[in-house]
Amino acid sequence: MNTGIYIDDSGTTGQVSGSRFSSPNTKSWYAVVFTPSNRVLANAFMHDCLKDLKKDYNANEFHFKDVYNGKNEFKDIPLDVRLNILEEFAGFFKEYQFPIVCQSFSPDEYTRNNLVKGADIQKIDDFNLNNYSDFSLYHLLLRIKSHIADLNVCPKPFEIIIDQDGKKVNVSRTVNLFGDDLLNRQIQYKSSEDEHLIQLADFAAFCLNRVKWIQQNNSHLSKPIDMTFIKICSYANFNTVNMVKKCTTIGTDLKQVHDNLLQERYDRNIFLPEKSVKEYKEELKKKNKPT
Repeated sequence: MNTGIYIDDSGTTGQVSGSRFSSPNTKSWYAVVFTPSNRVLANAFMHDCLKDLKKDYNANEFHFKDVYNGKNEFKDIPLDVRLNILEEFAGFFKEYQFPIVCQSFSPDEYTRNNLVKGADIQKIDDFNLNNYSDFSLYHLLLRIKSHIADLNVCPKPFEIIIDQDGKKVNVSRTVNLFGDDLLNRQIQYKSSEDEHLIQLADFAAFCLNRVKWIQQNNSHLSKPIDMTFIKICSYANFNTVNMVKKCTTIGTDLKQVHDNLLQERYDRNIFLPEKSVKEYKEELKKKNKPT
């Protein structure tokens, strides 16, 4: 069995938070890395969880947005039981510390990074960098390369499996970024019902994105369920290899902390030279030429 890197997305389509940097169309991608031994362990964990889910609640799959909100297959499951489900998965991530790589991007980020976006198509490895979702996903792959592949964090070759998310099941996409470190130089799009570890990526994606939303709105100060959720995610102690972590007290103004961190970043970005997305694409090609 190879190392498996499972990717799922989350976002805030059409929603604007209380942060002054909020965008109604932010796309976030999250990758969870399983070494061969951890992949076996995670599959066994999911097998047991799914077996219990079917037996106890006649549900077939974990969709953690639905678990949290009590929707669809989870609409008749009491809140305390749903929170226990979240805590069980949080404990699994806490114990095994699977590396998680994150990347978010929105249409506003082009300007904030001094990138001039055109109406044309600027593709690299079949990703159109003028499309903010493609831009975000490709840069997640770049982060996987720099934080995981180039540092030999996991055995190679590895597989990359992405939740199908509207795409045809069992299709693949050629990516040359990793060279032969990526099995067959193909990323695969699969169903989370068939590839159970996508559901673990869904857990990480939902939790980290929901925490960000709570931070941006300070809703933990007014909604007990959001405070409980923050505590569950703190317990998970997600091993986010490229995300800033801060220890805070319960009454902290998380929106201000969040906005201050982003302001510091954007203040540095004003020194970036202005360039077109086409020029940026050519720089990426030279910098990340596959072997």
